[in-house]
Amino acid sequence: MKIGHKKILLATNPAFWPSVGGSERVLERILLGVKDMFDEVVVFTESVDKKTKHNGITILPYNPETLLEYAQKYRPAIYFPNMVHSRITFKNIDRISPLCQKTVVNLIGGYPPDAPLAPRVSHLKKVEKHADFAVHVDALSTEFFIDRTINPRVKYAFVSQGLNFDELEPYRKLVGETKNSYFLYAHNLWSWKKPDLYVEEIAARLPELDFKVLANDKTGDFIEQTLAHAKKYKNVSVELGLNRADYLKILAGATALVSTSSIEGAQPNIMLEAGYLGVPYLTLSPGQNYGHYPHVEMYYSLDELRDRIDSGGYGILKDKAGELNRAKAMLSSGRFDWNEIIKEYRGLFWTET
Repeated sequence: MKIGHKKILLATNPAFWPSVGGSERVLERILLGVKDMFDEVVVFTESVDKKTKHNGITILPYNPETLLEYAQKYRPAIYFPNMVHSRITFKNIDRISPLCQKTVVNLIGGYPPDAPLAPRVSHLKKVEKHADFAVHVDALSTEFFIDRTINPRVKYAFVSQGLNFDELEPYRKLVGETKNSYFLYAHNLWSWKKPDLYVEEIAARLPELDFKVLANDKTGDFIEQTLAHAKKYKNVSVELGLNRADYLKILAGATALVSTSSIEGAQPNIMLEAGYLGVPYLTLSPGQNYGHYPHVEMYYSLDELRDRIDSGGYGILKDKAGELNRAKAMLSSGRFDWNEIIKEYRGLFWTET
C-alpha cells in the first residue's frame, strides 16, 4: 500500500495525557519507545479539546470524522488502536485500518466479568478482519481464554506490560519498614473502580486498622465524593497528585494493596508494581486470572475480602513472605523489562516505506 509523505504512527485511546491512568502511562511508554521509527506519532483522544504536544507526541481531540480525514490525508504507516473493547476502537477500526499499512490492536483486556459475549464476538470479528496482530498481555488470563474460544482465528502477539526496574529497585528496601502500617487503595478515582466500597464497606467497618487512598488529583469522576467519604473516618486518609517518588514511597510502605474494582485488565500496572516491590495485592476482580502471580489474592465477595483484611491485619506481609519473594523474582525477569518490551513493539511496528 502506498503511504503518505510522512511515516506516521496513528494511535487512538479514550484518554491520554494529561490523564495519567495505567493504560495511558503504558501507551505513552510504548509510543516514546518507538517514536524514533516514525516521522510523527499522533494520538487522537477524548482527554484534550485542542491540539497539543507532550514529549514529542502530537495529541489531537478525538472526533470520528476528523480522525477519518486525517487518515485519508496522511495514510499512516501504522494504526495502533489502544484497548480493543473501547468505543473509539470499534467505531473506527473498519474505517481507519484500510487507510494504513498495518494495524496492531493493543490491550485486549478490560472486560467486566459479567460482560455479555455478543459484543465481544462482534469486536473480535473486526479484529480478525482488520488487525495484523492483537496484542494481549498475558496468555494465562481468563479474558484470553474466553476470547480465544469465541474466535480462534485472531492473531495474537503476547507482549507484557512493563516495569522500570531501575526506578522501582530503591523502594524494595522500604517494604515492611513503615512505623505506622496501613492498607492502600491505589487506583484512580473512577466510580466504576468502586472506591466507595473501599472507604465505606472496608475501612469504615474496620476502625482498628488504617487505610490510605492514593490517586491522581485530576483523573476520575469520583474524586470529590471520595474526599467527602474519607472525611467521615479517622482511619482513612487521601493522598492526591503526588510526584512519582512520593507515590512509590507510599506504595512500598503499604501492608497490602486493596482493589475493589471488578473491571481490570489482565495486568493492572499497580498489580505488577506491587509484586515487584513485594507488597500483597488483594482484589475483587476474580474475573481475571491473577492466580499465577504469587503476591495476589482474589476474592469473589466483599465480605471475604474484608474478613481477610480483618483477620490478617498488619501481619499479612510476614505471613506471605514466601509468596512475596517468589513474586519479586518472577517480576524481575526480562519478560517485564520495559527495554525488552519496547524491542517487541518495534518488531511488531516495523514496516517498509
